[in-house]
Amino acid sequence: MRDAYFFLALLAIAILVAIAFVAIKIRKHASARRVVGNTAAPAKGVGFGEPETRFLESSRRSQYRLLNTSEQALYHRLVDAMPNMSVFCQVGIVQLVQLRGHHAVEEIHDLIGRCVNFLVCRDDFTIVAAVDLIWPTDEEPERRKGAESKRLALEKLEIPLIVYRPHQLPGVDAIAREVAGAILRKSHPDSM
Repeated sequence: MRDAYFFLALLAIAILVAIAFVAIKIRKHASARRVVGNTAAPAKGVGFGEPETRFLESSRRSQYRLLNTSEQALYHRLVDAMPNMSVFCQVGIVQLVQLRGHHAVEEIHDLIGRCVNFLVCRDDFTIVAAVDLIWPTDEEPERRKGAESKRLALEKLEIPLIVYRPHQLPGVDAIAREVAGAILRKSHPDSM
């Protein structure tokens, strides 16, 4: 009888070792599958980024930038042109409408997702002007309608809009003069 218990204990240990061996093999196979194929779930700690970079180490991914090269150049010129003012990037039009109340602009649903590239404010955060870049693709008919609704909304909110083209950016002095002109037009609309 003692031999039977010994045999059963040995058999149980063998079964446990076999189960552990199979579990290790399955785990190795699953983790290898995560790294190789794009259709499998990403490995632990890897986000669901762009398909071509989601399985790369984070040090090899390209950096995401809020502003492209033209927008960065214009931002730096705006800051240099108006050192006593604050410049904010990518401000949503709906945020501006909500400051004045929804009654200020009737067609708020057309403005969802639209933004101005830059918003120039005084030190007390009163809005001086909105600055936008118009790209060649903005001249297409379906985009022109969106740009027009943005312009009309800013006009109803009494926010002057200054528009530049990315490959024809003015210098710091010209930007300073144009923003100063927008401030004067906003302060004294009847004299202009």
